[in-house]
Amino acid sequence: MNHNRFISKTALQSFIGRLQTAAGSPTGVAVLVFVLFIFANALKTACFSCFLLDTGKTSDWQTLVFYFVRAILPLTFVFVLLTRPRRWFWFAGFYLVQTFYMALNLIYHFSLGDFLRLSQFIGLQSEAIDLVKYTNIPLDSRLWILAADLPFFIAMIVVYSRFSNANKRMFFKPTLVIGALIMVAALFLWNPLSRSPTLAPDNSQYSDAAMVKKYGLLAFNIMDILNYGRTKSQTLSLRAGPSVSSPGTEGPRPDFVLIQLESMGAYAIHRVYHGVHAAPFLHNLTAKSIYFPYAFSYHEAGLTTDCEFSVINSIEPLGDFPTMRLLNYRYLNSMYKRLAKYDYSIVAFHGNQGHFDNRDETLFKMGVQTFWDLTRMGLKEISWGAPDGDVFNFVEGQLGTQHEPFLYHIITMSSHEPFTLVNPYYKDNRFNAMSDKHAMAYLKSMAYVDRELEKFVTFIRKARPNCYIFIYGDHTPIGTFREFKKASYNAEGKLFEFVPMFILTPDSRVHYESRCAASFIDVAPTVLAASGVPYKLHTKGTNLLNVPLADGPLPFRGGTYLRSELYAKVKQQLQLENH
Repeated sequence: MNHNRFISKTALQSFIGRLQTAAGSPTGVAVLVFVLFIFANALKTACFSCFLLDTGKTSDWQTLVFYFVRAILPLTFVFVLLTRPRRWFWFAGFYLVQTFYMALNLIYHFSLGDFLRLSQFIGLQSEAIDLVKYTNIPLDSRLWILAADLPFFIAMIVVYSRFSNANKRMFFKPTLVIGALIMVAALFLWNPLSRSPTLAPDNSQYSDAAMVKKYGLLAFNIMDILNYGRTKSQTLSLRAGPSVSSPGTEGPRPDFVLIQLESMGAYAIHRVYHGVHAAPFLHNLTAKSIYFPYAFSYHEAGLTTDCEFSVINSIEPLGDFPTMRLLNYRYLNSMYKRLAKYDYSIVAFHGNQGHFDNRDETLFKMGVQTFWDLTRMGLKEISWGAPDGDVFNFVEGQLGTQHEPFLYHIITMSSHEPFTLVNPYYKDNRFNAMSDKHAMAYLKSMAYVDRELEKFVTFIRKARPNCYIFIYGDHTPIGTFREFKKASYNAEGKLFEFVPMFILTPDSRVHYESRCAASFIDVAPTVLAASGVPYKLHTKGTNLLNVPLADGPLPFRGGTYLRSELYAKVKQQLQLENH
């Protein structure tokens, strides 16, 4: 043990003993320790609130003081109650749960700019366990504030017995009365169960922030649980959009390959380090395909799976629950079901276990006929999941016996957080000199994916020339970078994320979209139009083959935003020039 970093219990007892001698009252010291603990815990709670509501600026002292004052009385009441028992189990247990709850919410908020709901956390328990197991949780230096009260917590354990005795003699009854009066006053002044626009099941992130700011995170989660499951399917049906149909066309049906690249951000396509592009194949592809620098990514409560949901169903996913976890939703708007009616084989591949994110159940509900996961493909797991190269090789093997027409949906894994999964099977020293190690790891993982993708796309275009290939990221990379720009921005309490999208057509059409943003909900109408099958689809998306894109609205969390406006804002954020 490093004695310079850790203070032993004996040292603490010695320090407290000196305080007792100086004060002449062991009970007084115990009370002093409790007061210092309450102040430190209230400070931690206030910082937590500021960070959660994105008001935690160093100059925003008034907000910090406001949350500190608001927290100190309830915390005093709670901890006086918890220190009444003779043993410190309840006190320590509550403290640990409180700290874990804060850490969990801050990690989620720092990563995704949203609030973690209890119903969402319950729905993603297995995924959370895997993320912890493979250390894929991005950490932020601001989390150190959660240790602000740790020394005083340890001191409280040391003096607990003496303070508990004093608590029973002096504090419990008056504190109980005062606390009860405070709670009654709070209930009288605030009724969170009353009807309000902020409590609507389809609320926007702005309304979420307004509710958390006014009533607190606990009330926000209580309302989330009360609303749980009531109107999820109805909400999705309202988002589906107007009906678009086509009688279909004659002729041979083309094939489709959809490649969903993990964490591929728009900036990665153009990132140059020491005169060389990090992803040279993808960069060159911008001039050899229909290229959309900024495709709007729906990355909400379902995390990565929101990409699959919105791509396949052309509907904006839920913001308050993982859409892929809905038990009774029938996915009637799925493009896969429409293609399957006209003899398309719908096959999905993923280098992870099929149960992760409920894919082994939900993809079949959407119309996938065969799902090859890590186990079914018989691939070896390295780091976390199978290397993308192994998955691509397996897909190439399947093509040898695949009848036409078909649609393959491939979900990659190698460039997943923390961007170190490729280390056991890919060596690349080009980025070693970067001071930002997170950016270094990310560019290295993208370089590996770029190399394997080039081999795979070259094979597909030779083996199946009548094939449309869609390549797109699922969301922007998570975490904080110094030497890498994320194609995202915050506005109106919402996080807008953008990924690049490429469409390779059988006739090798080329277009560089320089005015409007594409979107995940555009993929389904594009695929159906290109397939030539008769269809009817409810969508707010557009056919991406009709370029240049016409301006129009895209939906997001209760609002609509012009494609040209989204494009201009994210381009300004990145300060990238057209190539």
